[in-house]
Amino acid sequence: MRQMIQVLLAATTLTPLAAGVALAQGAAAADPVVEDGAIVVTARLRAESLQNVPDSIVAFGAKDIAAAGIDQIQDIADMVPNVILRKGFRSGESNITIRGITSGRQGWPPVAFVIDGVKATSIDAMEQGTLLDVERIEVLKGPQGALYGAGAIGGAINIVTRKPSQEFEGRVQASYARGNDIKLSGGVSGPIVDDTLFYSVSGYFNDTDGIVKTANGTGAVDARQQTTGRARLLFTPGETLSFDLRASITDSHGSVPGTVDKISNAALVDEFRTAANPGPMRRKGYLGRENRRLVDVSLRTEADLDFATFSTVLAYQDINQDLFGTVNYEGGPAPASRTLFGAETFGEAAAPGQVIDEFQDLTDDFETYSADIRLTSASDQRLRWVVGLELARRLSYTHLGAGQLIAGPTVSRTYLLNRWDRKLDKIWGVYAQASYDIVDGLELTVAGRYDEDNARNTRVTDPRTNTPIPAPDPDGNLVDSLKAKDSAFTPKVQLSYSWTSRIMTYLTYSEGYRFGFFNSGNRALPESTKNYEIGLKSQLFDDMLTFNAAAFRIDYSNQQVTQTIATPPFRTTTNIPNTKITGFEADLSLRATDKLRFSGGVGYTDAVVQDAARTQAPVTPKWTANASMQWQEPLSDTLDFVSRVDYRYQGGMFLRVNEVFPIKDKTFVDARIGVEHDRYSVKLFVENLLDTQQALSLSPFAGQFTRTFSPPRSYGVELQYKF
Repeated sequence: MRQMIQVLLAATTLTPLAAGVALAQGAAAADPVVEDGAIVVTARLRAESLQNVPDSIVAFGAKDIAAAGIDQIQDIADMVPNVILRKGFRSGESNITIRGITSGRQGWPPVAFVIDGVKATSIDAMEQGTLLDVERIEVLKGPQGALYGAGAIGGAINIVTRKPSQEFEGRVQASYARGNDIKLSGGVSGPIVDDTLFYSVSGYFNDTDGIVKTANGTGAVDARQQTTGRARLLFTPGETLSFDLRASITDSHGSVPGTVDKISNAALVDEFRTAANPGPMRRKGYLGRENRRLVDVSLRTEADLDFATFSTVLAYQDINQDLFGTVNYEGGPAPASRTLFGAETFGEAAAPGQVIDEFQDLTDDFETYSADIRLTSASDQRLRWVVGLELARRLSYTHLGAGQLIAGPTVSRTYLLNRWDRKLDKIWGVYAQASYDIVDGLELTVAGRYDEDNARNTRVTDPRTNTPIPAPDPDGNLVDSLKAKDSAFTPKVQLSYSWTSRIMTYLTYSEGYRFGFFNSGNRALPESTKNYEIGLKSQLFDDMLTFNAAAFRIDYSNQQVTQTIATPPFRTTTNIPNTKITGFEADLSLRATDKLRFSGGVGYTDAVVQDAARTQAPVTPKWTANASMQWQEPLSDTLDFVSRVDYRYQGGMFLRVNEVFPIKDKTFVDARIGVEHDRYSVKLFVENLLDTQQALSLSPFAGQFTRTFSPPRSYGVELQYKF
């Protein structure tokens, strides 16, 4: 016990965080492969072979990540059945659906998104720009709340980056693509003190003019710039103690609304580049702007206490993002019937005192302290266990502003909606899991977690003064702050049996939970799930074929749904009382020859709202499927020809509740081809080869609708050199 206390004190002394620091969920450090070549995952917070973990998991090793060009969270979602990700109006907003469990705007993610042990505590924190130096990606489907917490109601995405190397090494990479899209990245790693202190430094730069062209010929509307810098120090003063310090900063700027246009009729939601729906229109000089900065610092400490491993992860994350854009961007004056506040706008022809245009002014800032304190037993024993404590404090400011630009000697703003909300969440949780080998091959796993969130929402006049504006509580009394307390216990019980060393089946009952949240003063209730799952994991034909499958049923209560409305505050969150979800998924990997490999999967999700009409739940396609082919042909002793094709099918779905605004089936194809050497590679690539476009959201707007949509085809060349 004294040794444990000394290690914890050492960690908190070295960290730059204060005593109020909270806990971030993580996974134990592990090598990417085991001796037999199997992928190692840390889904259960310990290193295990993927095929030995009785959960539905899709994992990507470093070679697959490089071959597929995975460098964004969107790329991850696009390669996993029963998972879809829709980019939002802002670059930091990623709306993910996994097995029918969806995102609520301004709410908590439906999955635990973890990078090197640090868990994202907002939807915006999931979008961290380009993923650098990734060693392994694990996508866990089904409730993972017993270990990962209240945000893991749909699953978890665990990303592990490469540790600093013991020998000096580095790489540089550059690409050029359509839209004058330039990307530069690189990094170096090596020892500072042999066998004791190691470092890695990496950076990324991207600048593009954009590829979404306006219908009226004024240029592209999705220009963006991003700069990222990351550094890591690994200190191992002895064989039983290590300190891992990480820091990163990302700055991004871009045009807004970007991939957004207006349509006059909801029936046109799935129509692109036609006379009735030609695409985005802009008046020159009135394109909006978005700025985003993300700072991330964490310290991980691990100590071997003989009977178990004691670990802590202390983290700080700060996200600052703002957006300003105009509304009526079609050419010429806009009549009052098509404006936000019912006033005619005159654009560049406005006389002094007249309305030039209407605008939106948005801010979403999040500051989070988090911490995880955990004790994990050794893996080579009959009873394996883990216990932990999680703490978190998140302070956020949300600004929702809209108004008019008035012509004059200088353009002035008149705010007709100007709302600031200060939101504070204080979270804590305790968790435990035990796995016991009843007999050889038969494992029983029992886990449970208690989570609590004390939330407060204060409407303020200005974030600099925090002067509250009284608001009515649920009883109608005027109060300075609206308060809510959410808590839940989420259990998991699992039985697995290994019929042979290569075939395993499992049964699971688990529950999921997600905290409620405030959205522009509106309170969304917490939601919960009960999940029943049966699964199979197998490796056949001398491990040439890996085949995994799972079938599930989910009882989904109080599903959180956020929708944009045509009147202030323009967005509201409601709860769907009861949704029944049934489905299955299967994935396989086939090593046909030493040169040719196939992989793929299929997913089915039937999410039915239990109302009189038995409607389909929103943004949940019934069918999704993936397929990849990778071919590597030696050209010489040191040079290989490489190629890869990735296919994705997404079934039809509805963008809003009550089965309105249907989206048809979509098919997407990406391809990469080139040559690889031990030190360098040259590849050509094309993204969205079929130039498929899809609406991602649809909102009523002054008698019309606005929609966001996926980008069109892009293509380019990529060069990489290692040293």
